[in-house]
Order: sequence, then structure tokens, then C-alpha cells
Amino acid sequence: MGVFTGDAKAELMMDVRVKGADGSIRFAQTIMSEGVNPNIMLAGGDEARVALEAALRQGMRKLFSNQEFIDAVNQPGAAQVAMSPGA
Repeated sequence: MGVFTGDAKAELMMDVRVKGADGSIRFAQTIMSEGVNPNIMLAGGDEARVALEAALRQGMRKLFSNQEFIDAVNQPGAAQVAMSPGA
């Protein structure tokens, strides 16, 4: 008798824009990341959560380590940061 294992995988894609008070776009980029929970024996919500959280952590790390994003947010008159799920 064998044991079957699999991996829970998650992908994150978000479009991030920083607009100035005048409506101009100061930063626009698509952030993509992946998370994996390897060698799982049960495919349930808890296993998927681990992969999703890893993808979100990696995506946020990419965004907040991007100096262009930080500079755009710190510019005077930065009105809003908009994030939306990627297509």
C-alpha cells in the first residue's frame, strides 16, 4: 500500500497603482508571487491557507522592497494607492 502526497500551490497577482492628487499615475506595476505547501496528505482549507499566506507574504515583500513604489508613496501629494486582483 502506498501513500499519496501532493502540493498545495497558490498564485498571487495584483495590479498596484499610486496616483498623485492631480490624477497622474506615479507608479504602476503588476506584482506576481507564488506560495507552496509541499507534501500534503490532505487537500483542505488549512493546507491551502499555508500556500496562500506564503504567496501573500512574498507579494507584499516584493511590493514594499520596490524603491520606485516607496518613492511614489512618499512623494508630496500622493493621493491614493490602488490594488486590484490581476487578470
